[in-house]
Amino acid sequence: MKLFPNEKIVLESDNKSIILTTHRIFQQSDGLGSQETTSIMLEHISSCQTYVQFNWILIGIAICVGMFSLGSGSIELGIFLCGVLLATFYLTKKSMILIKSPTATIKIDTGNMNTEAISKFVDKVEQTKYERVTNINTKSN
Repeated sequence: MKLFPNEKIVLESDNKSIILTTHRIFQQSDGLGSQETTSIMLEHISSCQTYVQFNWILIGIAICVGMFSLGSGSIELGIFLCGVLLATFYLTKKSMILIKSPTATIKIDTGNMNTEAISKFVDKVEQTKYERVTNINTKSN
């Protein structure tokens, strides 16, 4: 990513896939055979959202396994399999941050970031956006 004149890096992820600057937020992600780059100017950010994504199918499978084990008489095996599925449900949850503009969305998988670190990141994005918009408005007056 090439910086604009007077643009400075505020934050960047360890692997440099997310870069927050004084002017924009930039994401570069590599997938299986693809590469995606998204850049949103800070003044165009319309919202920042955090959420936790669960694999609800595992709960459905656990319920089916539990009902099947009751009908087949192997309750111990059913309890064990339900326990494994419920543990997998909890362990596979993903915390996400969405940064949206009217035309683009940056979706960040926060990995093992704790809730406080996620909140600090979102606060930093919003603070940097505020400073950018204030600076633009000051120059136009």
